Amino acid sequence: MTIPILETPRLLLRPLAPTELDALAEILGDPVGMAFYPHAFGRAETLAWIERDLARYETLGFGHLAMEMRSDGRFVGDCGPTILRVAGVDEIELGWHVRRDDWNQGLATEAALTIRDWAFDGLETTAGRTEDEMDATMPEVRNDLDPQVRAWLRLEGLAAFVAGALIYGRLDGDWVWFIPAQLLVDASAIGYLRGAVLGAIVYNFFHNWATALAVLGVGLATQSAPLSLAGAILVGHVGADRAFGFGLKLPTGFRDTHLGRIGR
Repeated sequence: MTIPILETPRLLLRPLAPTELDALAEILGDPVGMAFYPHAFGRAETLAWIERDLARYETLGFGHLAMEMRSDGRFVGDCGPTILRVAGVDEIELGWHVRRDDWNQGLATEAALTIRDWAFDGLETTAGRTEDEMDATMPEVRNDLDPQVRAWLRLEGLAAFVAGALIYGRLDGDWVWFIPAQLLVDASAIGYLRGAVLGAIVYNFFHNWATALAVLGVGLATQSAPLSLAGAILVGHVGADRAFGFGLKLPTGFRDTHLGRIGR
């Protein structure tokens, strides 16, 4: 398989090369960035890291890719799939390392989502798996909640939906608009047109208790009928989502939520 050269809005993702040794050694030698490794790497270990990726390119068809800023060509880290042994089974994990100076800019997420999509489209080792097989190896974004806890969460959501509807009625809201207004909240999914990360942020803003209760509280405090009705609609909508098992979105994809993967 040809090792790809991928592009994101800000990054060029290309095969690592031995010439990246100095730049990568600075990243892998950072004790803060490597806090969850046994120790920070020296130059020899970093060179071995690069050589292992070069070997993976030949034998596996994948490995970590260099993360290069398209704006100025700076090397800011590496990101890509590699093999990790889990419970005695070789699994593919997606990992990254980013220069500490470039943290908190979403670069790792940007790179990881692009490489993930390439991997699922092009790697037989992942693309050949069924959803059930992926569920077994990725429980963190699947329905791994205890069934009893999930039942209580759904009941809680149903109660919130009923409460939102009762408040809406108490405020003399027009019932003709109640269901259309509930559906309108889901227009916040438009953020997914610009990617999973922005989509999750915009969607979650309109689908959480904090926003719903804040709008309702401000509306009641200021005696604003439109705000109060909007708050009641949001409370009901978030409650309905939870009742159906829909949670807050994860930046990994629309179907991945904090309550599990939709449809599983």
